[in-house]
Formats: sequence, structure tokens, C-alpha cells
Amino acid sequence: VVRAAFANRRKTLLNNIVNIQSLRIYNSLDKRDIKDKVSEIIMSSGLQPTVRAETLSIEDFKTLTAALSDLIRPK
Repeated sequence: VVRAAFANRRKTLLNNIVNIQSLRIYNSLDKRDIKDKVSEIIMSSGLQPTVRAETLSIEDFKTLTAALSDLIRPK
């Protein structure tokens, strides 16, 4: 999650997380639905989808990673 959050400079957290290819929902939903689902998860973690990765604390990343863990396939 951290690597994906910093993958593209000047992109929001939402746009970088949506591009994680190992999202379990990636093949079952279209891009808009994926974006909506990831946005909900980010907000449920107490963050705004429009933030940039460099503004998050380590605790923010821990919370976000835990929230996204069910959606990410292990490599």
C-alpha cells in the first residue's frame, strides 16, 4: 500500500491506490466502481481520498493497510 501510495508523484492517494493491480476487485468491477469502493475504504480509515501520500503518518498507513487488506491479493 505504501509503495502504491507513492507510485506516481502529484497524484492523490485514491488515484494511486486504485491502480494497484493486485486488488481482488480489479477484474470484477469497472474502473469507476473500483474508485468508489476504494474511496469508501479510505474515508472509513479517517482519511480523505484527495490527500497525497506524503502528508500521511505511519499510523495513517497502518490503518489504511489494515482497511485494504481484504481487497489485496498476496503476491
